[in-house]
Amino acid sequence: MRIITHYGTPSPLFISYLILINMRKFNLTILFLLALLPVLFAGQTTRIPYRGIYADDPNGTAGIYNPERGFRLEIAVDIAKKCDVWKPQEYPGITDYLESEINKYACDSVSLVQTYFYLHGYIGRQLPPEAFATMDVYFNKLRQLGKKALLRFAYETEPMGTVSSGPTMEDMFRHMKQLKPYLEKNKDVILALQAGFIGAWENGTVPNIISKVPMRTNVLSLKRSAG
Repeated sequence: MRIITHYGTPSPLFISYLILINMRKFNLTILFLLALLPVLFAGQTTRIPYRGIYADDPNGTAGIYNPERGFRLEIAVDIAKKCDVWKPQEYPGITDYLESEINKYACDSVSLVQTYFYLHGYIGRQLPPEAFATMDVYFNKLRQLGKKALLRFAYETEPMGTVSSGPTMEDMFRHMKQLKPYLEKNKDVILALQAGFIGAWENGTVPNIISKVPMRTNVLSLKRSAG
């Protein structure tokens, strides 16, 4: 087989042959190094077999921490009064109930908190700096604890429109516009922002505003435009 020209210049066939040989050597080198990895790092890795948790195991009822999934706590904070909405005397601080519930359910490894921020103290006016400072305290506590919030903003605490007064669409939109940059800043601890704002507990049930169906449509449209 002729692989050298009469001028002494390697032919294309010979060059291809050399490339093939070098590629084989390179591949063998890579395979050799891969084979050495378990030996090189044997003292730096730990292999832990997992078969699941059985109820009769020691600590078998303790849950595995699963970020952003699983069971969740439920906390409602009155932003204006800086306390728990349902038990203000028992939990007068911004994060008192949150910390109590986390300690209570520690063995369940809960990573999510259904969070209601009640804004009824600010109906008819702007959210002041103190409101954002209160929310900061709560979000910073979530960061410290390694939790995330399923967040909902709320105004009304009574069902079926039984409260004497409630927010207007202007109140909602005013607050949404204020909240947009704030939520963007704290998105690292917010798993999801729920629709909220409308009706008792802000789950869309009969709000204290006449013509609720158009109101729902309008508020959701305003929420999208606000961010």
